[in-house]
Amino acid sequence: MKSGPNIGLDQEFYPQHAMLFAELMASVKWDESMKARKTASYGRPYRPE
Repeated sequence: MKSGPNIGLDQEFYPQHAMLFAELMASVKWDESMKARKTASYGRPYRPE
C-alpha cells in the first residue's frame, strides 16, 4: 500500500488569506462551461501538440 506525500501545512503562512481569497473570488472570471469544475484562465489556453 502506498502512502501519501509528507506535506506540511502552515496555517499562518499568509495571514490575510481570507481577504485575498474573497478578492480572487470576486475578480477572477470563472469559466463554468464544464459542470464538473470551475477553471480560471490568466492568458493563452494550454494546447498540447
